[in-house]
Amino acid sequence: MILDYYNVPDGKLTQKHLRDTSEYIPTAELLDNVGMELGVKTHQLDAIKTDNPNDIRQASFKMLLKWRENVTSDKEAWKTLIRALNRWLPGDQMQELYTALIVSN
Repeated sequence: MILDYYNVPDGKLTQKHLRDTSEYIPTAELLDNVGMELGVKTHQLDAIKTDNPNDIRQASFKMLLKWRENVTSDKEAWKTLIRALNRWLPGDQMQELYTALIVSN
């Protein structure tokens, strides 16, 4: 499913949005795929997983925070995040997350 990732809010991409998003990244493989798609370096992903060995959702949240540190525009952050998730999440999960993040805000 391809979502219109250009139809994003003008508002800030908050830590709550990132925490909510991390719930949809429940495996190390998905964390790696989404992280690399966002431009997080492999050694950073490895360190995050090492620091959170028993909590992949916390590791996913930390990965999203690491990525967000380097994004200056909220509009671009929204676009990039939605594009990356759209590539790796199953369509039904992506639609559910997209609705929760975009439509509900």
